[in-house]
Amino acid sequence: MNVIFLDTETTGLDPSRSTIIELSAICVDMNRMVEKSDFSQRIKFKVENADKKALSINSYRNYVDKPEEWNSTAVAPREAAVEFSEWLRKEQESVAVDDSTDERCRVAKMAAYNAKFDFGMLDAWYRRLNLPMPISNRFICVMERAKYFFLENPHLKRPVSMKLVDVCDSLGITGIEWHTATGDVR
Repeated sequence: MNVIFLDTETTGLDPSRSTIIELSAICVDMNRMVEKSDFSQRIKFKVENADKKALSINSYRNYVDKPEEWNSTAVAPREAAVEFSEWLRKEQESVAVDDSTDERCRVAKMAAYNAKFDFGMLDAWYRRLNLPMPISNRFICVMERAKYFFLENPHLKRPVSMKLVDVCDSLGITGIEWHTATGDVR
């Protein structure tokens, strides 16, 4: 079974006003625990419409003084959304709809650390672009699973918060480029 883990970096926290500026995903074959493929794209946006605090934290922070460098590797939002949808289609698996029939459908199991936020941003983004959302609102929230993991393993050092950086610190996971979609998704 494949699970697709994704992360977004955005211009703020409000899906109705903010937009995605970086989108990354990896497809993991959970039976073999290997990465099958990945998707990563920077997305063009209007800096003047962005929350300055968000930009100082996320992947754009290294480009504040050189937006032309960001834009040289970024694509238009519609292009990114279409490319992501096409990548997802390739990673979907055929599953039985009903065991009593031969009816099957193609689905992708989706996961994100803060799934409610990431999928809310994706949904609003696809709606603004007037494109069909390529995934359902059924997803695995890794942050929620991490909460239970620490309850199930009381001998482990508890994180100071459930922020990804704190959870990884508690587990001894290092070397991540925080607040970049590619770094956070891995």
